[in-house]
Amino acid sequence: MNVELDLNENFRDAIEDGEIAAGAGIRYVVDDTYLDGSPTAYPIDDAVVYTVRRICEATIDVMEGSDADVHYLYSDHILHLNQAGASTVSVWTSGSNPVETDLKRLVHGVVVAAERLADYVVDVNPVLSNNSEIQNIRSAITRLNVMYQDEFGEVLRT
Repeated sequence: MNVELDLNENFRDAIEDGEIAAGAGIRYVVDDTYLDGSPTAYPIDDAVVYTVRRICEATIDVMEGSDADVHYLYSDHILHLNQAGASTVSVWTSGSNPVETDLKRLVHGVVVAAERLADYVVDVNPVLSNNSEIQNIRSAITRLNVMYQDEFGEVLRT
């Protein structure tokens, strides 16, 4: 799974102003299938730092054997993550059909997006490195890396 972020100029300006709940586009690609919108659209414009943190936490839940939903702050969309087998996860949003993906691919995609977002936010506004949302994302990334290594016996390469 890939989590694609549209960190546009408006997002950058808001982060420069210290607005951690800045909106940015986000979409998901699972096995070349976009769960939301077309190849050129980012239909979910939300508080992307919060949303990515919740996706990290939901992925941790799935690795621990639970199903998980990510509710957006400013939208009625819900991202669903459900175990479909020992190493398979069904992923879908409200309004789309479930698509199965490999657990390794899910974790990799989530960690790559979370690292990119956290690094970008701190690069734009270093003061936000102490923000609880950024610290929570970094903690979740660390936890996902440890869980990945425990589960698959290899280091997650991003």
